[in-house]
Amino acid sequence: MAQVLAVRRALHVDDVELAARVLADLLHAGVRPVVVDTEPDIVLDEAIRDAADEVVLVVVGHSPDDDLCWQIATALDTAILVVPDAPGWQRRFVSRALVPLDGTIESAAAVEHVVTLLAAAGIDTLVLHVFSDATVPAMWDHPEHAEAVWRDEFAARSGASHWGPVRWRSGDAAESVVDVAADEGTDLIVLAWARNLGEGRSETVRHTVEHARVPVLLLPVSS
Repeated sequence: MAQVLAVRRALHVDDVELAARVLADLLHAGVRPVVVDTEPDIVLDEAIRDAADEVVLVVVGHSPDDDLCWQIATALDTAILVVPDAPGWQRRFVSRALVPLDGTIESAAAVEHVVTLLAAAGIDTLVLHVFSDATVPAMWDHPEHAEAVWRDEFAARSGASHWGPVRWRSGDAAESVVDVAADEGTDLIVLAWARNLGEGRSETVRHTVEHARVPVLLLPVSS
């Protein structure tokens, strides 16, 4: 049976198991609590080895003074759900998900399976793309038709034509993701990422995990 690992610190009280059970229901999986203390790598190696190929998701809490979620996310080539250290997060369901896409085929492919599962479960999906100064289309000078043309082209290129409505913003991608998630009342953010926390890399992922008030699902991009 597919398994969702709910990873938490020994003395840390959070919403990890609650979030794990919500996602496990969507994935038709069981939940296995995993408690880590001083040697998370050893504990996780054992847990994943025991479960073999059955682990479909690892759920872990995040707090500013603990890098456990990053240790796990960079070490494992699997889906990671990061639950925020946000007082009062007690959602027992997911009704709407935000899926930021950078417009590449790779990022769309990384999230496609999960978005399909969310849609099958009746969860609304909202796609977001953020323009930088360098990527704003030249046709944006003609607003009477530019947005409709861009939406169609973006949806076709990314494969997101049936995923849900597409929103666009311009400016800082990291801040836009957090702001739109809050403004649109989403319960989950789904992000593709390359598992690289080197300098200047994964800035949108870092900022979203640090500042979002809802869980963030990180899905590895195939290399």
